[in-house]
Amino acid sequence: MAQRKPERDQVEKLLLEDRRCKAYDIAEKVGLIETMGEDKAVDYVRRVKRSMRKAGAFPEEKYKYASEADRLDDITKLFELRKGKVIDEKVAYRMLMLNCFYRYRSQDDDIHWGAINDTYAKNQELEEPLPWSTAIDICKIAQARYMQSINEQEIARAKRKGLPYAGFCYASETLIEKLAITDEELQHMKTIKKG
Repeated sequence: MAQRKPERDQVEKLLLEDRRCKAYDIAEKVGLIETMGEDKAVDYVRRVKRSMRKAGAFPEEKYKYASEADRLDDITKLFELRKGKVIDEKVAYRMLMLNCFYRYRSQDDDIHWGAINDTYAKNQELEEPLPWSTAIDICKIAQARYMQSINEQEIARAKRKGLPYAGFCYASETLIEKLAITDEELQHMKTIKKG
Protein backbone atom coordinates (compact mmCIF):
# COMPACT_ATOMS: atom_id res chain seq x y z
CA MET A 1 0.00 0.00 0.00
CA ALA A 2 1.29 3.43 -0.94
CA GLN A 3 2.36 5.68 1.89
CA ARG A 4 0.17 8.73 2.41
CA LYS A 5 1.94 12.04 1.78
CA PRO A 6 1.95 14.29 4.87
CA GLU A 7 0.94 17.35 2.84
CA ARG A 8 -2.24 15.56 1.74
CA ASP A 9 -3.69 15.98 5.24
CA GLN A 10 -3.04 19.71 5.04
CA VAL A 11 -4.62 19.94 1.57
CA GLU A 12 -7.69 17.98 2.69
CA LYS A 13 -8.09 20.17 5.78
CA LEU A 14 -7.99 23.36 3.70
CA LEU A 15 -10.43 21.91 1.16
CA LEU A 16 -12.86 20.95 3.92
CA GLU A 17 -12.65 24.50 5.30
CA ASP A 18 -13.37 26.01 1.87
CA ARG A 19 -13.76 23.72 -1.10
CA ARG A 20 -14.21 26.75 -3.39
CA CYS A 21 -10.68 27.95 -2.61
CA LYS A 22 -8.48 28.02 -5.70
CA ALA A 23 -6.08 25.10 -6.14
CA TYR A 24 -3.17 27.51 -6.54
CA ASP A 25 -3.95 29.21 -3.21
CA ILE A 26 -4.07 25.90 -1.37
CA ALA A 27 -0.85 24.70 -3.00
CA GLU A 28 0.83 27.95 -1.97
CA LYS A 29 -0.41 27.75 1.66
CA VAL A 30 0.81 24.17 2.02
CA GLY A 31 4.16 25.00 0.39
CA LEU A 32 3.74 22.64 -2.54
CA ILE A 33 4.69 25.19 -5.18
CA GLU A 34 8.25 25.44 -3.86
CA THR A 35 8.68 21.67 -3.65
CA MET A 36 6.76 20.48 -6.72
CA GLY A 37 6.57 23.47 -9.02
CA GLU A 38 3.40 25.40 -9.82
CA ASP A 39 1.82 23.10 -12.43
CA LYS A 40 2.40 19.86 -10.53
CA ALA A 41 1.28 21.40 -7.23
CA VAL A 42 -1.98 22.73 -8.67
CA ASP A 43 -2.63 19.41 -10.41
CA TYR A 44 -1.97 17.55 -7.14
CA VAL A 45 -4.50 19.71 -5.23
CA ARG A 46 -7.10 19.13 -7.97
CA ARG A 47 -6.53 15.36 -7.84
CA VAL A 48 -6.99 15.36 -4.05
CA LYS A 49 -10.20 17.38 -4.42
CA ARG A 50 -11.55 14.94 -7.04
CA SER A 51 -10.80 11.95 -4.84
CA MET A 52 -12.44 13.64 -1.86
CA ARG A 53 -15.54 14.41 -3.94
CA LYS A 54 -15.75 10.78 -5.12
CA ALA A 55 -15.37 9.57 -1.51
CA GLY A 56 -18.24 11.86 -0.44
CA ALA A 57 -16.05 13.92 1.89
CA PHE A 58 -17.87 17.18 1.22
CA PRO A 59 -21.18 17.97 2.94
CA GLU A 60 -24.14 17.80 0.56
CA GLU A 61 -25.46 21.36 0.88
CA LYS A 62 -22.42 23.41 1.82
CA TYR A 63 -23.29 26.14 -0.70
CA LYS A 64 -26.70 27.61 -1.30
CA TYR A 65 -27.83 28.24 -4.84
CA ALA A 66 -30.74 30.48 -5.65
CA SER A 67 -33.38 29.89 -8.27
CA GLU A 68 -32.75 31.21 -11.75
CA ALA A 69 -35.60 33.72 -11.44
CA ASP A 70 -34.09 35.15 -8.23
CA ARG A 71 -30.63 35.34 -9.79
CA LEU A 72 -32.14 37.09 -12.79
CA ASP A 73 -33.73 39.67 -10.46
CA ASP A 74 -30.32 40.32 -8.89
CA ILE A 75 -28.55 40.65 -12.26
CA THR A 76 -31.30 43.03 -13.44
CA LYS A 77 -30.92 45.06 -10.22
CA LEU A 78 -27.17 45.21 -10.76
CA PHE A 79 -27.72 46.70 -14.23
CA GLU A 80 -30.07 49.28 -12.69
CA LEU A 81 -27.64 50.20 -9.91
CA ARG A 82 -24.71 50.61 -12.27
CA LYS A 83 -26.71 52.75 -14.74
CA GLY A 84 -24.66 51.62 -17.71
CA LYS A 85 -21.32 51.86 -15.92
CA VAL A 86 -19.30 48.68 -15.62
CA ILE A 87 -15.89 48.03 -14.15
CA ASP A 88 -14.39 46.63 -17.35
CA GLU A 89 -15.28 44.76 -20.54
CA LYS A 90 -14.90 41.35 -18.89
CA VAL A 91 -17.45 42.22 -16.19
CA ALA A 92 -19.87 43.60 -18.81
CA TYR A 93 -19.48 40.37 -20.81
CA ARG A 94 -20.26 38.22 -17.75
CA MET A 95 -23.23 40.34 -16.71
CA LEU A 96 -24.76 40.10 -20.18
CA MET A 97 -24.03 36.36 -20.36
CA LEU A 98 -25.70 35.64 -17.02
CA ASN A 99 -28.63 37.90 -17.90
CA CYS A 100 -29.28 35.95 -21.09
CA PHE A 101 -28.77 32.53 -19.47
CA TYR A 102 -31.03 33.20 -16.48
CA ARG A 103 -33.71 34.61 -18.80
CA TYR A 104 -33.57 31.38 -20.80
CA ARG A 105 -33.85 29.31 -17.62
CA SER A 106 -36.71 31.29 -16.12
CA GLN A 107 -38.92 31.67 -19.21
CA ASP A 108 -41.08 29.42 -21.33
CA ASP A 109 -39.65 27.99 -24.53
CA ASP A 110 -42.01 30.20 -26.56
CA ILE A 111 -40.39 33.42 -25.39
CA HIS A 112 -36.68 32.66 -25.59
CA TRP A 113 -36.35 35.45 -28.13
CA GLY A 114 -37.14 37.73 -25.21
CA ALA A 115 -33.88 36.63 -23.58
CA ILE A 116 -31.89 37.57 -26.67
CA ASN A 117 -33.70 40.89 -27.20
CA ASP A 118 -33.29 41.85 -23.54
CA THR A 119 -29.57 41.06 -23.67
CA TYR A 120 -29.11 43.20 -26.80
CA ALA A 121 -31.05 46.04 -25.13
CA LYS A 122 -28.96 45.84 -21.95
CA ASN A 123 -25.79 45.92 -24.05
CA GLN A 124 -26.98 49.15 -25.70
CA GLU A 125 -27.63 50.69 -22.26
CA LEU A 126 -23.94 50.35 -21.35
CA GLU A 127 -21.83 53.51 -21.57
CA GLU A 128 -19.47 51.58 -23.83
CA PRO A 129 -21.56 48.82 -25.45
CA LEU A 130 -19.76 45.68 -26.50
CA PRO A 131 -19.50 45.20 -30.29
CA TRP A 132 -22.59 43.74 -31.94
CA SER A 133 -20.70 40.57 -32.88
CA THR A 134 -19.73 40.07 -29.22
CA ALA A 135 -23.37 40.49 -28.12
CA ILE A 136 -24.38 37.84 -30.66
CA ASP A 137 -21.64 35.50 -29.36
CA ILE A 138 -22.84 36.06 -25.78
CA CYS A 139 -26.36 34.98 -26.73
CA LYS A 140 -25.05 31.92 -28.59
CA ILE A 141 -22.97 30.83 -25.60
CA ALA A 142 -25.84 31.43 -23.18
CA GLN A 143 -28.13 29.41 -25.44
CA ALA A 144 -25.59 26.56 -25.59
CA ARG A 145 -25.32 26.60 -21.79
CA TYR A 146 -29.10 26.59 -21.56
CA MET A 147 -29.25 23.53 -23.84
CA GLN A 148 -26.63 21.91 -21.62
CA SER A 149 -28.73 22.71 -18.56
CA ILE A 150 -31.70 20.72 -19.88
CA ASN A 151 -29.64 17.74 -21.08
CA GLU A 152 -30.26 14.68 -18.87
CA GLN A 153 -26.59 13.60 -18.81
CA GLU A 154 -25.42 17.10 -17.86
CA ILE A 155 -28.08 17.31 -15.14
CA ALA A 156 -26.89 13.99 -13.71
CA ARG A 157 -23.27 15.19 -13.82
CA ALA A 158 -24.23 18.42 -12.02
CA LYS A 159 -26.14 16.47 -9.34
CA ARG A 160 -23.07 14.27 -8.73
CA LYS A 161 -21.11 17.47 -8.09
CA GLY A 162 -23.76 18.64 -5.63
CA LEU A 163 -25.15 21.36 -7.92
CA PRO A 164 -28.90 21.94 -8.30
CA TYR A 165 -28.73 22.29 -12.10
CA ALA A 166 -26.30 22.29 -15.02
CA GLY A 167 -25.12 25.38 -16.90
CA PHE A 168 -24.05 28.50 -15.02
CA CYS A 169 -24.50 27.47 -11.39
CA TYR A 170 -22.55 29.94 -9.30
CA ALA A 171 -22.44 30.37 -5.54
CA SER A 172 -22.87 33.92 -4.25
CA GLU A 173 -19.16 34.33 -3.49
CA THR A 174 -18.27 33.47 -7.09
CA LEU A 175 -20.76 36.00 -8.47
CA ILE A 176 -19.45 38.69 -6.14
CA GLU A 177 -15.93 38.06 -7.43
CA LYS A 178 -16.75 37.65 -11.13
CA LEU A 179 -19.09 40.64 -11.32
CA ALA A 180 -17.04 42.84 -8.95
CA ILE A 181 -20.11 43.49 -6.79
CA THR A 182 -19.45 46.12 -4.12
CA ASP A 183 -20.71 46.01 -0.51
CA GLU A 184 -23.09 48.86 -1.32
CA GLU A 185 -24.54 46.92 -4.28
CA LEU A 186 -24.84 43.78 -2.13
CA GLN A 187 -27.32 45.59 0.12
CA HIS A 188 -29.78 45.64 -2.81
CA MET A 189 -29.36 42.00 -3.82
CA LYS A 190 -32.01 39.41 -2.93
CA THR A 191 -29.94 36.25 -3.23
CA ILE A 192 -26.32 37.30 -3.75
CA LYS A 193 -24.94 37.61 -0.23
CA LYS A 194 -21.54 37.34 1.45
CA GLY A 195 -20.77 34.35 3.63
